[in-house]
Amino acid sequence: ENWLIPCQQVVDGGPDQDGIPSIDDPQFSTVSEITFLEDWELVMGVKVGDNIKAYPHVILYYHEIVNDEVDETPIALTFCPLTGSGIGWERTINGEITEFGVSGLIHKNNLIPYDRNTGSRWSQMLNKSVNGDLKGLDISTVNVVEMTWGAWKEAFPDSEVLNTNTGFNRNYDKYLYGEDYPVNNSRILFPIYQEDERLDRKTLVHGINIRSVSKVYPIALFNPQLQVINDIFEGEKILIVGSSEMK
Repeated sequence: ENWLIPCQQVVDGGPDQDGIPSIDDPQFSTVSEITFLEDWELVMGVKVGDNIKAYPHVILYYHEIVNDEVDETPIALTFCPLTGSGIGWERTINGEITEFGVSGLIHKNNLIPYDRNTGSRWSQMLNKSVNGDLKGLDISTVNVVEMTWGAWKEAFPDSEVLNTNTGFNRNYDKYLYGEDYPVNNSRILFPIYQEDERLDRKTLVHGINIRSVSKVYPIALFNPQLQVINDIFEGEKILIVGSSEMK
């Protein structure tokens, strides 16, 4: 009851609520101090004001949510290792600052966070609350970029980088679901409900969603160097920037 999405598509992901612990006191290092990342590994990045921070995938795999403050703006970076999707959210909701945690529930293989002020559950893909007191409320997003560590070091040498001093004992050298999970199209842990054979299941894409209509741009089809695409979608002018090598 009280779900904005079909409740029969909401499944138990295994760990209980907060069984996958969010990072609520993130610690950062300078780019030059980071030694645990290879150049090909991916990071998510945000810029708020003059403050630029990177959040490595290898840490996000094990925590999925980082509650942080960037240039005095409370934000949450949510990352779903099952779908490889990262989203930035503002943590001020209805005038109050909250934290987000991992609910333990999954919708279409995608993370469902919850906010710790009201217990409402949120859709990472829809950017809105789908269950609880705040059901139907949209959330303000923070722009996020994704690129390889090698590209990030060159582009943002003075940025801060989330380090492995998370307060938890995790092996950040290994992928949580096995090394082949990101590329093995047969390994799907939860129901999909709607197959689409136009692309392989685990094709990485840039996605645009306007008024519940979506369009994707496969990353492998971009040029190795940065490619800029000017497009019109649902009457909106959009700008897509991507690279098949730098992600």
